[in-house]
Amino acid sequence: MKLGWRRVRQAVNVLHDRGQTDESVSSAVQKAEQHRGAIANIWEDLNSLVRIVRNWRSGDYREVPWRTLVFSTAAILYFLDPMDVVPDFIPVVGFIDDAAVIAWVMRAIRSDVSKFRDWEESQPDPAN
Repeated sequence: MKLGWRRVRQAVNVLHDRGQTDESVSSAVQKAEQHRGAIANIWEDLNSLVRIVRNWRSGDYREVPWRTLVFSTAAILYFLDPMDVVPDFIPVVGFIDDAAVIAWVMRAIRSDVSKFRDWEESQPDPAN
């Protein structure tokens, strides 16, 4: 499963609007928490996409290519859409398409995600 051009254009528009970016990321985190059991298989990947966008938006991480930001945001927006290819309210299978989109995006941006995770690990622990 791939992202459609409509979703990619939507992601570009969201990334150009700080409020929409912040709202989309926050909504994705909230929805992920509510459905943590149903999305256990994509939990870490979805959270990586959220962290990439969040850290780019805050200015903490700017080494991310635009394509990776757009794909990450488009995947987040797909996850947020309750009436995507397989509606989220359908028990057991409602998040299968979300998982497929996130997996496809993760494969497409694998090296950038790896670099981001390395950068994250190099950052001082905020708890200290």
